[in-house]
Amino acid sequence: MDDDKVGKMKMKGYFVLLVVLFTGGCLYGQDYEAWLKRERAEREKFAKEEKAGLQKLQKEYDAFVEARDKEFSEFLKQRWKEYEMFAGKKRDAGVPKPKVSPVASAKQDVKTVLLRVENPDEGRLVVRDASPVLRTKKSGSKQVRELQVCYVFYGNKVVLPVDEALKLECEKVNEEYFASYWLRASQSNYDELLDCLFAYKSALGLNDWGYYMLVRAFADHFLKGDNSRHLLCWFLMNKSGYMASLGFGEGKVSILLPARQAIYGRSYISRGGLHYYIMADLKRLATYEKNFAGSNRLLDLGFETALNFSVDRVQARSVVFDGREVKLLYNAHVVDFYGDYPSTELSVYFNTPFSNVAKESLSESLYAGLQGCDSKTRVSKLLSFLHESFPYMTDEEQFGQEKYFFPEEVLFYPYSDCEDRAAFFSSLVTLVAGLPCVGLSYPGHVAAAVKMDSVNVGNYLLLDGERYLSCDPTYIGASIGMSMPRYANQSAVVIKQEEGCGISREREDRVLARVKEAGGNVLNVSTGLVKGKDGEVYVTGVFDDVFRAGREVLKNTSKGNRVFLAKLDKSDRFAWALALDGSGENDLPRHLARHDEDVVLSGSFQGTARVGGRVLQAEEGQGMFVVNVGRSGNVKWTSTVAVPRELVDEGYSYMMKFNDRGEVLDSQFRPMMPEARGEEISVVRDNKWMISGMYTPVRPLVQENRIEAKHERGVLEMADRLKAINDVLVQENVHSTIAGLLAVVSLMSDGSEIIRGEEFIRALDRYNSSFKSKCPNIYKNIKRVDFVKGEHGFVDIKTTDGKSITIDKMRLNNGSRIRFSELPEGHVLVEVVDGMSVGKAFIWFKLNSVKLHRDTGDLVFDYDRDHTLKTFNLGRDILQ
Repeated sequence: MDDDKVGKMKMKGYFVLLVVLFTGGCLYGQDYEAWLKRERAEREKFAKEEKAGLQKLQKEYDAFVEARDKEFSEFLKQRWKEYEMFAGKKRDAGVPKPKVSPVASAKQDVKTVLLRVENPDEGRLVVRDASPVLRTKKSGSKQVRELQVCYVFYGNKVVLPVDEALKLECEKVNEEYFASYWLRASQSNYDELLDCLFAYKSALGLNDWGYYMLVRAFADHFLKGDNSRHLLCWFLMNKSGYMASLGFGEGKVSILLPARQAIYGRSYISRGGLHYYIMADLKRLATYEKNFAGSNRLLDLGFETALNFSVDRVQARSVVFDGREVKLLYNAHVVDFYGDYPSTELSVYFNTPFSNVAKESLSESLYAGLQGCDSKTRVSKLLSFLHESFPYMTDEEQFGQEKYFFPEEVLFYPYSDCEDRAAFFSSLVTLVAGLPCVGLSYPGHVAAAVKMDSVNVGNYLLLDGERYLSCDPTYIGASIGMSMPRYANQSAVVIKQEEGCGISREREDRVLARVKEAGGNVLNVSTGLVKGKDGEVYVTGVFDDVFRAGREVLKNTSKGNRVFLAKLDKSDRFAWALALDGSGENDLPRHLARHDEDVVLSGSFQGTARVGGRVLQAEEGQGMFVVNVGRSGNVKWTSTVAVPRELVDEGYSYMMKFNDRGEVLDSQFRPMMPEARGEEISVVRDNKWMISGMYTPVRPLVQENRIEAKHERGVLEMADRLKAINDVLVQENVHSTIAGLLAVVSLMSDGSEIIRGEEFIRALDRYNSSFKSKCPNIYKNIKRVDFVKGEHGFVDIKTTDGKSITIDKMRLNNGSRIRFSELPEGHVLVEVVDGMSVGKAFIWFKLNSVKLHRDTGDLVFDYDRDHTLKTFNLGRDILQ
């Protein structure tokens, strides 16, 4: 059986229970034409009212886009300045690496020595003080002739709709032509193309540089000639919101791209305090001095999610672990992608997650040998694994030049050197041992250090007041706490791992348990949990009735959920807690971030709210809030920004900028777009805070007439109502395999709905009667589901006996909580707040979310702290 089929069989059980709990499959039965007609009329009325509220805003957007394009075109006509070009930087070679990996002496003592390290940067600092500009879409009313471009991007089929007006061949190489090109390209319908490109970026788990690679691949397939391709990339990257300049010299054109991280080995110019890397081979270069006003985002070469590529080229490497031979799988498409990736800073390699193929293989192959072991034994076994199973060779010997590996590449290449092994080891320890790691970069060498409270002997460093023990995957035979003698007294630069924010998996579980015991829920672990100094942890979430944080008791006097912010000390005891006490029924925290001694919490609220004695007011009904809290729990400042009323029901992308006193310096709101990401908080120069993200509405996909609904509920049983909504969705071109699932989502988005287990069974028996015989075990377990209840945007799932349900690779705990929201183009996001995990035996990963694609039937699962992605098609991979 090939690896693709094996992968599908292994993962199938992750999702079957989730699918069946939400729907009885595709619903078939008699039509309710009268009900559908009333339903359609109600939806049309709602759409007209909504459209009227957005028309004025769209006209303003169109005028703004047109004026901005004309202004930039006029600027481009001016004579461009010739810049000095600098040769690509080489990595600091420092002390030459050893030709062979050194071997630790059996007689070498493990000494307790505090290592000298350079202080890592506090917080996430960006390199310039500029507010990102959100993409503004045109109305798209112009009739266009649409072409279709298809190509394969690292094993993934890409199909893009393109306006023929974008098929522009480079005719001249001068300022006047570039200005004309910009106006001609701007008049095309490029927004639909960008929407699709960003949708692929999200589905494939691409980062910013991966997005540029996707755009460049499109240009290569769409146009002939490097000059034409560079011009198109320049236009599309700018219109995507990224900084991108254009340069030319001696008849050649090149796109110029600045990035947050250094790119080694590539020529560049220096402009405005940034390095603009040259993507073509030019000997002379002239360019303009001012960026397009709509492009202000630097490309980030770091990865926020795992790559989610096709698994039709899974390969294996045989190694020995703990005395037994195991096969470790990796995705060859992912390795090919990394092979074309530019050489960049070490921090990128230390913070790149494994693909789903490698992650599942490493977990299943190695975890059994670590089960029951304490943290010291786990790390010792993994350290020996690197020493014994991965031969050492310098990059100069293997490639003739320096080349850093991403962790997954270590499974592909026959040899690896120190920085490759250190990044792979750090990722491995975090994955299978659940312990935080950092890298240690010495002149000419890279090692690692692991946070272990149980080990007090050995070379160590202190980071945020906590002890990290030196571990060197290149020092053969070395135990925990041993450093190579030649580096033991040298200062090292700490390379921090962003995943988990320095919190071990065991501690994360303890903190979440304490929050739940207190009466709260953390909505998103990656954005709602942050490590403070000296072992402290800050956490945010919501509670329904009472939140008991030690001596602090927070009460909810409203009908909706309440937002809390709390601090736990190094012993996981509550130090203090604050509540956002407001009048809204669905106030939500969005993101929590730390900078120096303070934490900043952002979120959305309605009406009026109070926190720390300060009053927050949403003038337009809904607003975004930001609260700056000191280490002792004192509220230093609060700030609010009103959300345009026209966007509240539609969902929106936003950007806000504040100074260190909480005064609003800038704010932007746009209709939600495919490129919108979850909340981000960064600190720029002069302690200015920048917050960006998206708000997704919670609403039924099919709006019911509330008066008629009461009558219909007395006539139609739940199964029949699901069938009726299913029919509406199918007529609106929703994929037939997912229409039933989205019908249940629509009902559960209404807070008044309760769907009991026996109703699921009736739906299955009536409209999918063969399911009982095809999946008897799943059918039996459905009866254990007591009810699914939507309230204030959340859905609670309980079991009749109070115990968890495990079917194959998925575990559903009693009291699981999820939240539905609608994404652009009608896709639905199922956010898992608590209680769902994927894995088997001893290996369980928290399920973060599931994205439901209404047009294809694809389900994109996001799990674990590193946001591993995996795509399944409901029809092909699950229901068949």
